[in-house]
Amino acid sequence: MKMPSVLVVMVGLMIAGSAVAQEGGNGSVLRHDDAPATTTESDANSVRVSAAVMAGLNTFKADPPYPEQARQARVSGTVVLSVVVNREGKVTRVAAISGPVLLRDAARESVQKWTYNPYLLNGKAVSVQTTVMVDFYQGK
Repeated sequence: MKMPSVLVVMVGLMIAGSAVAQEGGNGSVLRHDDAPATTTESDANSVRVSAAVMAGLNTFKADPPYPEQARQARVSGTVVLSVVVNREGKVTRVAAISGPVLLRDAARESVQKWTYNPYLLNGKAVSVQTTVMVDFYQGK
């Protein structure tokens, strides 16, 4: 029996029609696609940065476990998350935008543990908003 797999994918906003793909160090594929993102009042001081740029600054990525209930129900799909990273590179906010409900908590909890090198704007570290996609799929 093949074990379920989890693929972590990061996306952000880009110019329409362009995309970048890159293989991550743990076998994950980092995708940069067009994806809508919303800004909330708490994110007003954050700079929106593409996932491709943030992928280069990622220093730790926790792969989420496949939730047992989702595995048994054969639920798979992509969870899209809005993520805020503070000036120190710590994830401070993760909110689900879309995706299967049974997979959202695992995706949020995993991404909350990620860390980054600080994003510098004009030589100063700034808070960043980006979008992360976490793909869950089961082998046949």
